[in-house]
Amino acid sequence: MAGASETLRWIFVDDTDDQAFTFTGDGWTTDNSSFQRFSYSGTPYRGAQHATSRNGSLSVTFSGSSVSLFGTADVLNVAGRPDPTWECFIDGRPVPPLNATGVPMNLGALCGHLAITDGDHTLTVNVTSRGRPFYVDAFRYYPSPQSPTVTQSTADTGSNATIFIANIDPGVQFSQGNWRTQSGFQFANTTGASMSLDFVGSKLSWMGWLWSEFPGRLPSNGTWSIDGGPETPFQIPGFPTGLEGTALANLTQIPGVLNNQLFFETPSLSAGAHRLDVRYLGPEEAPLTVGYFIVENGDVTVRRPSVPSTAGPVVETPSSGPSPSRLSTGAIAGIAVGSVGVVAIIAVILLIFLRRRRRIKNLEFTETGVRPFDATMASPASSERPNNRISVKTRLTQSSPSTTTTSPVSPFNEKSALRRTMMTSISGTTSSSAGGSTNLPPSTGASSSARSDRETVVVVNRHEDSGLRDVEVVDLPPLYSER
Repeated sequence: MAGASETLRWIFVDDTDDQAFTFTGDGWTTDNSSFQRFSYSGTPYRGAQHATSRNGSLSVTFSGSSVSLFGTADVLNVAGRPDPTWECFIDGRPVPPLNATGVPMNLGALCGHLAITDGDHTLTVNVTSRGRPFYVDAFRYYPSPQSPTVTQSTADTGSNATIFIANIDPGVQFSQGNWRTQSGFQFANTTGASMSLDFVGSKLSWMGWLWSEFPGRLPSNGTWSIDGGPETPFQIPGFPTGLEGTALANLTQIPGVLNNQLFFETPSLSAGAHRLDVRYLGPEEAPLTVGYFIVENGDVTVRRPSVPSTAGPVVETPSSGPSPSRLSTGAIAGIAVGSVGVVAIIAVILLIFLRRRRRIKNLEFTETGVRPFDATMASPASSERPNNRISVKTRLTQSSPSTTTTSPVSPFNEKSALRRTMMTSISGTTSSSAGGSTNLPPSTGASSSARSDRETVVVVNRHEDSGLRDVEVVDLPPLYSER
């Protein structure tokens, strides 16, 4: 099952898979021709293809996010009338056919889409033929992580799918030799070059490239072995003599490169984990190239091998000289002084905060009848102004009874209600910010000395919206009488 940090491998499905392919029409047959005239792009997978020379259709089902259909594209185009022609649909929606009038080749892409919504899909192809055969070899798709093929795939037994393993797969290890990368494949041409592949499956095919960079050279030799068993020799073909620079060589997907060439194929193996070892024996003629591998019953999930730590225990070596990691005495003293300064600053800020908080707690607010500001209140055409008030109680610090004063305010932004604080006598009057006065009730039962005490009265002043805009408001202090 694929993990969060793991990727998946492409799945390859042959046309003989009756569970994936559905052929409609009575013209479909199995063609076992060699197709050697198009061998510059490889040979059909497992040697055979489905073909029809009549009108018909086929469909494939899969669960994934990308799909491509392959076959031998051999279209005859006379006077602008190609034969055969085909239309492609994914879930009933048309997608453009590929190579409909292009280069004839084996394993050519017929249609597909590389970016579809992940999930279950059906690819349908409608074929129209006037006698020219239409060939279908296989299709491949990138599987959905939630599909049974992926969730049931394990590192021990693999899956029931045939998979692609790229030459950059984490399981591929190029151990010796001058391995280099060219046009999507890896190659080496020094005697003794070797590589290995850890894989899960029951059969493996090595697909290589022939490169015109080494034209006319003799074939080279190599060996392969499975799980440390005896080495099996195989031949590495050279690029065909006289083919370089010709139109046929340029017909391939990569000019000057003959791709999808089968170098060797293992016999059937027991399903499970295996190791492939390959050596290049020379002579240094045709290079050993690695395009990709096709593995039957392979593990769909790319499992990155864990790399064991090679670090040993940390050993401290004593030294007679000063350790470069130790701080000097001056640096330590500087750090200490700086730390004390930071603590002192924090203490001062905390003290100021506590004093301000203590003063604020001496005031208790009780709000009555405050409505939120709305458009009606702000409109200068409104004939009524709300008569809302905010009562402010002042907690006295002396023994005389508390007094309460109220002042009219407009219902606008209660957070700016406190405007100023003034000192006055208990039996005196306070001047409001509007120029009026508020008589305080006389003290009852208080001594004359208590009446001479003073208290703090908070006068709340809040401006009403006059409806005017872009007007500077200037607040004037109240007029104080001489005492």
